Amino acid sequence: MARPKTSTQKAWYIERIIHLTQQHGRITVKDASAMFGLNRGTTEKYFREAAARGSLVRHGRCGLFRDQRATIDFDLQRFSYAGKTNQAPRYSDLFSGPVMRRVKSIYRAIA
Repeated sequence: MARPKTSTQKAWYIERIIHLTQQHGRITVKDASAMFGLNRGTTEKYFREAAARGSLVRHGRCGLFRDQRATIDFDLQRFSYAGKTNQAPRYSDLFSGPVMRRVKSIYRAIA
């Protein structure tokens, strides 16, 4: 079993998490756990403490953000349809592919 962290070690981890979040805009529990070699539960506890200090925003399971604007930008990027086409599929595209070719051949054999 691992040795419990001292209060100075805990404070150092929390300050480091705050610094990295301010620097990069967003940090996830997975990233912080990998960086510091901490257990996921311990890292989540440090995230809660960092957010309680009032300078950071915890946004669900998406991580810790430097401010509310970074949270909004993240959601806009995540839920935007940039690069996706809103065109309906062409009729010929619906009947292409190996499955539909097999269906057509069966239909021709029956008819």
